[in-house]
Amino acid sequence: MLLAHEQRDHRAEELIADTKHRLEAAHFTVVTEIRVGDARREILDAAAEWHPDLIVVGSHGRQGLERFLLGSVSASVVRHAGCLVDVVRPADA
Repeated sequence: MLLAHEQRDHRAEELIADTKHRLEAAHFTVVTEIRVGDARREILDAAAEWHPDLIVVGSHGRQGLERFLLGSVSASVVRHAGCLVDVVRPADA
């Protein structure tokens, strides 16, 4: 039986592989990498290394005090990335 974090990691790897496959089938060049650490720093460091044309990040759609207390990875990436950033929100946000 897989532990919760192993299940999460396995699901993340599946989602990344599926998304990469779909984008490559549409003739996009896709680079993926799983990093561990502060998400803002890891995304911006990867962008500095790869020089991408586009970064796509998800957003929980938090607002108000919750966003203030927890911060916003997507907002930080939008402010500091040297390329286009597409922020994708869940349908119910």
